[in-house]
Amino acid sequence: ASQAAMDELDTMIAAAGDGPTATVFGILRAGILFDSGAREAAITDLQALIDAGGGTQSDLNDARIALARMLSAEGNPVGGRRLVGEVLETDPANVEALKLEAGGFIDEDRPDAAISRLRTALEEAPDDVGAMTLMARAHERNGSRDLMRDFLALAYETSGSAPEETLRYVRVLVSEERYLSAEEAL
Repeated sequence: ASQAAMDELDTMIAAAGDGPTATVFGILRAGILFDSGAREAAITDLQALIDAGGGTQSDLNDARIALARMLSAEGNPVGGRRLVGEVLETDPANVEALKLEAGGFIDEDRPDAAISRLRTALEEAPDDVGAMTLMARAHERNGSRDLMRDFLALAYETSGSAPEETLRYVRVLVSEERYLSAEEAL
């Protein structure tokens, strides 16, 4: 299935030429490559796409975000942070970049900086479940268990009881011996 998708994307990229859609299709293609295990090729292709500078600023920022995630997954968080910084220079309210930066701050035990970034992200995208979940992690790291639980509950509700969000929320409820609430959430 992924080879068929790659072939189709190659056809679409060729048809798009140097147009902005070529950038979007290139990002998708690199994602499929990365997920299929050709990680170095995906990173190289995405970097070449960014270096070529085709597409809109928004498309290039999407490519930088995708590459930042890939670099972080490959053990290069410094390269990922550099790309996130480039995105935030051109678009200080980019929700995905703010979430990536906040995740880095949480990992570095800087929860207050993470909370600040996530407030901005949630102002831009109030229904972003990922930002809510990160906000819960930041509050947990900050020692605010009640705020952590509140954000997990909000993520659970906003997601429409999606499996991951539900399990995260239920784990907290069970750890607090709120078994009836946990059962209801499940």
